Amino acid sequence: MAIGLDDIFARTDTEKQIVKTCLRIERNSKNKEDLVHRSIQGAIDILTKPVSETIKEESLRDIVLAGDIGATNSGLGLYGKNEKNGIVTLYEGRYRSKELYKGEAQKGDFAPVIDHFLKKAGIATGQIEKAVLAAAGPLIEGKVQMTKANFYVDPSTTGVDDTQLLNDFEAIAGVLKMHYENNAVLEMTMLEHSTGEYADDISKRKKGDVGVIGAGSGLGVSTLIYDEATRTYKVKASEGGHSTLAIDVSDEEDIKIAKWLMRYERGEEEKPGTFNPRDESALCGDGIVHVLEYFIEKGSPGVNRKQVKLYKNEINKFKEAEDQAAYIAKMAKQHPDSIFANTMNYFYKHLGMAVRNLFIHELAEGGVVIAGGILPKNLFDGKIVPRNFNKNVQRRIMEAVDNSAATHNPLIRKAPIYVLTDEKAGLKGAMYKAFGEY
Repeated sequence: MAIGLDDIFARTDTEKQIVKTCLRIERNSKNKEDLVHRSIQGAIDILTKPVSETIKEESLRDIVLAGDIGATNSGLGLYGKNEKNGIVTLYEGRYRSKELYKGEAQKGDFAPVIDHFLKKAGIATGQIEKAVLAAAGPLIEGKVQMTKANFYVDPSTTGVDDTQLLNDFEAIAGVLKMHYENNAVLEMTMLEHSTGEYADDISKRKKGDVGVIGAGSGLGVSTLIYDEATRTYKVKASEGGHSTLAIDVSDEEDIKIAKWLMRYERGEEEKPGTFNPRDESALCGDGIVHVLEYFIEKGSPGVNRKQVKLYKNEINKFKEAEDQAAYIAKMAKQHPDSIFANTMNYFYKHLGMAVRNLFIHELAEGGVVIAGGILPKNLFDGKIVPRNFNKNVQRRIMEAVDNSAATHNPLIRKAPIYVLTDEKAGLKGAMYKAFGEY
């Protein structure tokens, strides 16, 4: 392992803050016997005691391990059940995936991360009945080879006998199924159509298929197929993220960017520059980087070449940034008339076009849910709750959803378009799968 796992592990953010606050108050408490001190000490004991003790005290059964394994971050969680409370969260943590085996020539096994997590939790693999790991990558010879991280996930090395691998976007669709069927708690925000109106919430309208699309390290697509007879949803996996990129032929810049993105397409014969770009070519972190590189190298009629000189320092920082896509988004907010903003506007426009195409292809009368890590971070500003909602981002997406083609506009303008803002959605999806809920 290229870096110590302790350096890249974190408990759930809320719990981390509780522990830090409790420890700080305890250090400053003068009367160690007062009620406040005892309450704080109790909270510390609960948050730091081994999971095995909690299992015994709460009479928990069906202990499961869930994982949401991505190219940027990976979440792991331990959960149990009892008659009184249903599902109980025992322990959760997060790892910075991009630091795993960083710089090493060959991909490494994710198993040491699981081992580290379980040791932190204070539980043995023999106590876990089932593990479900949702991972972002193709299944090859029984393992998930992470496409944009330097490791693989092998179910035979987790230490849990019953380990199942799950496509990361199937986990997202699964937790949405639980939300629509059983009212599982899930944070989502409905977007306003370009007409200035909101669609009726799915709970108030005729139910139908739901499209799911999400941009992050890659572009995922799946569908929830609604069965009217049973009033349930079936999860259908998809490779729709590899559909051919929609191009706005009325926009010369759009055509030029599409031609630029062709250089990153490689077929089985490894001939770059001969294939049309895919949706994922533009709608992921690397895609955002590639589009900015177009503006830097080629310029555009709408962007004076002087701007490249004007933002010379920012461009140099971009080239050195650890997370280049996140840096572009940050600069776009700070400089709304810059090539950084043009790059993000291209992303929002084409995300809207992809949402529209998914809706039309699936006739998703239940609407479309936009998942993935990129949009929630840019649709809301800051970390203080309630966060500021960026209406400009919403407008650019929804204009493309509602108006980028001549047909079906009245239909799509009635569809609910949501943004999935729940950071634990993938982890919850893996957890429900482990419990056999879908």
